[in-house]
Amino acid sequence: MLKRSFCILKPENHTFLNMSDQSYFQAKDLIKFVLKNWKTFLIVGVVAVVLSIIFSSSTFIRPKYKSIATVYATTTPSVSAALTVEDNPYRKNVLEFGEEENAEQLIQILRSDMIKEVIIKEFELGKHYWLDPNHEKYEAWLDNLYRKHITFKKNSYLAVEINVVDYDAQRAADIANRIVELIDEVILKIKTDRAKEALVIMEEYARKVQAEMDSINREATSYFGEGYISADQQSQKLSEQLGIAIRNNNKRAEGKIREELKKLGKYAAQIYQFEHRAMYLNRNLEITRKQLHNIQIDNLKPMTNKFVINKAKPAYKKHYPIRSLIVIGAALLAFVITLTVLYFKENIHEFKS
Repeated sequence: MLKRSFCILKPENHTFLNMSDQSYFQAKDLIKFVLKNWKTFLIVGVVAVVLSIIFSSSTFIRPKYKSIATVYATTTPSVSAALTVEDNPYRKNVLEFGEEENAEQLIQILRSDMIKEVIIKEFELGKHYWLDPNHEKYEAWLDNLYRKHITFKKNSYLAVEINVVDYDAQRAADIANRIVELIDEVILKIKTDRAKEALVIMEEYARKVQAEMDSINREATSYFGEGYISADQQSQKLSEQLGIAIRNNNKRAEGKIREELKKLGKYAAQIYQFEHRAMYLNRNLEITRKQLHNIQIDNLKPMTNKFVINKAKPAYKKHYPIRSLIVIGAALLAFVITLTVLYFKENIHEFKS
């Protein structure tokens, strides 16, 4: 079986070379070319390395430091839901770490304008980033620099990492730790504002239920004055007495009982409605009072919304610039430029022809 190979034709002797041989000769020629001009490559390389070391120093590039704080979200929304509500199907362990959904919600809180505004104000980031507050694009630039230097991400263990990069190592750590503190403050404010609205609604509803209960009680009082309290119970009791009177052939008692049953039948429907309406309103009023109690408990002593795994600490190594990469990159770039210049210089006559 014949093996096919790519080849090139050399006109002078009409021999064929496959691609691997051609690559070998090209690499060999390149090595010879470099060795031939090794002094030039060495000088240019040393100069490039020295210059890259100088220009990547803190004199020319202001170094930045990175601090990371790690937290877990919690699964417990409130004290009442976690501890006081019985037979709650959504009840979770107060010590349980949050799941993916909780981590995503926590990241959204961290990216909120409330946290951003507090950090910018407390740490004077506009002044720190040398921005002109009177410039028309001040807010846009400040927001862009904030999101560039302060980022949040979820790691593979569902923990949330708060990454802060700053020119000052201690400042970066302070910002990260302050953001961790703000998590509970912001969530509490959001819940408190909503709880106030809920309290107003629930209290108004409780007043309406109580007013309706009072109205029913007033209407039922007229029937109670006639001696009618419970239609079902009184009807059952009168029926038993009627049966006894009939068995004893007590016509007088039978007549009185039948008269009472007739009067009871006249008001039975109204009494029945009052009873069931009162039971329904009492049940609603009890539920409303429990909900009001739970809201008050949550506002009295809120639970934390995070587990702090690692607090941010000042970094001892620079995050930027990475001088080793700059030096290696500069050396490689110098080599490529030198190689290109020398190659064109030696073959310029061939290119012209």
